[in-house]
Amino acid sequence: MKATKTARQKIRNYTRYLNYTLDIYREVQSFINHVVFDNNDKIFTLDQSKARNNYVERLIHSTSKNQAVYTDFGSRFYKLPSYLRRYAIAQAIGHVSSHVSRVALWENNRKGRRPVFNPGCKGFPVFYRDNMSKWISRSKVSLKLYNGSDWIWFILPFEPVNSDRF
Repeated sequence: MKATKTARQKIRNYTRYLNYTLDIYREVQSFINHVVFDNNDKIFTLDQSKARNNYVERLIHSTSKNQAVYTDFGSRFYKLPSYLRRYAIAQAIGHVSSHVSRVALWENNRKGRRPVFNPGCKGFPVFYRDNMSKWISRSKVSLKLYNGSDWIWFILPFEPVNSDRF
């Protein structure tokens, strides 16, 4: 098994583009949550998580060999990096699965109100190395962020956060 290290850094130069990126990512997440919720009967019959992810991706992403069912995704979230789309799909499958489990528990117990599906969760985008982030130096990182119309690379300074605090 390959070990993975997670490092925490605090970005010193907070830009509005981080907010743009977070806003558009949360819109993507809400859209995909609706898609997964509407198609959960078919999605959760698939055995493997990879098959589930691929099924949802085919529903929303058109290619030369696939015509998406939800065609407005491509025009609404033009040039969305594929890594963010796939991460949002995985999060949406987990989010809807959790809701379906809560409803099943409620139906067995019938205490309180029936759980309501909330598509607008507060997820945070992941910045995968080489695709969404690149280390420039010991105090700078380049992140692919949304500027309001396109995804471009921004160089941001950061400072390491003491991991003992977490």
